[in-house]
Amino acid sequence: MPPKSALPTINYSQSHEMMGLTLSAPAALAFIAYIILGLVIVLPFDIPMTDQQTGEEVVIKYDFVQRIILLLLMAIPIALSVYSINCMMVGKCVLWSYVVSLVTILWIIMFVVAAMAYTFKK
Repeated sequence: MPPKSALPTINYSQSHEMMGLTLSAPAALAFIAYIILGLVIVLPFDIPMTDQQTGEEVVIKYDFVQRIILLLLMAIPIALSVYSINCMMVGKCVLWSYVVSLVTILWIIMFVVAAMAYTFKK
């Protein structure tokens, strides 16, 4: 068996500087994966769909503006995901705890309003 110092070690807490932010290795990997996903989304290919009324296949033509809008809509959950992964690795999650609590409060308010709307609807 080789000496212990000769075995490779993985430092999971290693941080990387990316766009002025310090990211842990798992957060940086997730960020790179999201960049690849974004590139795949903007690739120019048509999307075949089946028309549910007629049953025939319809091809949705490539629209760059729609793809960019999709990426912009995905930016918030992507940023939250990378931040969450980074927070799990490096700690100091005060900001993230406030974000989660405010989103939870918003979700509960929406649930209560929807329940009341359906209850008192004629």
